[in-house]
Amino acid sequence: MKSRGRSSTRAVGAVVGFGAAGDACVELDGGTRVFVSGGLPGDRVEVERDGARARLLRVVEPSADREPMACAVAERCGGCPTMGLPAALDAEHKTSRVIRALGGDVPVEFVHAPTRLGYRRRARLAFVGGRFLGFLLRRSATVVDVPTCAVLVPALDAALANARAKLLPLLLGRGELALALGASGRPVAHLRCELAQPEAVYRALEDCVGRGEFAGASLEADGAVARFGDPREHTVALDGTPLVGTVFGFSQVHDAIADALAARVLEWAAPSGRDVLELYAGHGHLTLGLAASARTLVAVELAPAACEALRENLRARGLAGEVVVGRAEDFPRRRVGVVVADPPREGLAAAAQAIVESGATDVVLVSCDVRALARDVHALRAGGYEPVRAAAFDMFPQTAHVESLVHLTRSRAPTLAATMPRR
Repeated sequence: MKSRGRSSTRAVGAVVGFGAAGDACVELDGGTRVFVSGGLPGDRVEVERDGARARLLRVVEPSADREPMACAVAERCGGCPTMGLPAALDAEHKTSRVIRALGGDVPVEFVHAPTRLGYRRRARLAFVGGRFLGFLLRRSATVVDVPTCAVLVPALDAALANARAKLLPLLLGRGELALALGASGRPVAHLRCELAQPEAVYRALEDCVGRGEFAGASLEADGAVARFGDPREHTVALDGTPLVGTVFGFSQVHDAIADALAARVLEWAAPSGRDVLELYAGHGHLTLGLAASARTLVAVELAPAACEALRENLRARGLAGEVVVGRAEDFPRRRVGVVVADPPREGLAAAAQAIVESGATDVVLVSCDVRALARDVHALRAGGYEPVRAAAFDMFPQTAHVESLVHLTRSRAPTLAATMPRR
């Protein structure tokens, strides 16, 4: 029997702004609004609708503000949906979204990225063995082949070319290739494969590491992981010293903006002589600065490998701090003066109540999703905190994503709902 699902239809409309998720909001002729990736405000576009969803087919009339694309595949690849938007307008849109998330009553400073191309120090690519290596179309399993990427740092763009030449012809099936910077600024690679791989792939990875083209590599396939060299990601701490990470765990993608964010966290947290609780600590990009002057520091992180790296980074600098493997919502175990939290995209969730119970005078919250930011600030407001200052950091140029930082201070007793015991 044939499917009775709805068929797709084509329509034309004008891009009137960005939605909460960063997609372009298109007002179709007739008044209906849909969201698509790749349109810019002022564009007139043709889209293909399938129920409530739509995808961009072509730009019928480009916005007068559109700038030339810096990438030949930008219109097909889903990685840089706002490429072509002038930096000033990009900053305006990102700032306005953070302002709305905070309720419109907190001033937001915008911190511009010093470079909008060649900045990205880590990336996840998809492959189809022997055929394609690139990025996925948004909300799709289709791989867009990407010979070179304008937003990768030069060392990773070279690693992409190396992987295309030496690995792609040998790979079987589908999977993911994660690239990042490792020891001494050399690339590291991590392959996740849906199928068992031939011995030639292992030999190629070993050869790339042996020649110094990669600092390390790992391959996850058929229920086993093989490692060559040191596949851990290495970043640089705010003081300029090496910071050991994990095998493609979490780290920020833009070194200069990550440092600007860390410096502002230290300024607003003012940890000197205080008891500090850090939630979602990772491998320590924020922790080291906090530990340098805090009276006491407890850093909580769920990933054991990240905790191990954090302890190593603290020991290397002779810094004290208790590193705890655990869920953020299970802490604190005692009262503290300041909480610093850098949650994943989902936001604080139950950890917001844990922060309220900490009795902290100050909360410094990092957020990479404006919808999660709005929820988290609402929960903290119910707990007696009010945002007093905020900044938006252009961590992800050429995309609609923005990194936010908010400083909240306790202004009153929490409401009854915020003091209910945790289950």
